[in-house]
Amino acid sequence: MKCSFCGRSEEEVEVIVSAAEQQVNICSDCVEICNNIIAEERAKAG
Repeated sequence: MKCSFCGRSEEEVEVIVSAAEQQVNICSDCVEICNNIIAEERAKAG
């Protein structure tokens, strides 16, 4: 299984979350990046 966003395999990351019905996977590293982006956008919004 590979992350649909960065392409890393499950051996290269801590966790991969799979949405099998959509055939999409996201790794814990990409989730962390997304969380940081969301936090930055919320901070900008005030």
